[in-house]
Amino acid sequence: MTTLSIHRIPNINLINFIYKQASKITLQISKAREYNRTVSELKKLSPRILEDIGIAQASINSVAYDHIYGEKVR
Repeated sequence: MTTLSIHRIPNINLINFIYKQASKITLQISKAREYNRTVSELKKLSPRILEDIGIAQASINSVAYDHIYGEKVR
């Protein structure tokens, strides 16, 4: 007769938790870099070009935030 024993590794949940947290941090760093890059590129544009694309200079940060994070700044 064959017996199957499954031994649970007690630290697997901890490893999974650490992996998920590292993934979240990596995503947030990536988004922050993309946000900074977007703001920088928009600030390089002339007021005329910004006006043509419908962005006021005062709203560059909120437009970039909305684009990257997908939500409006209030």
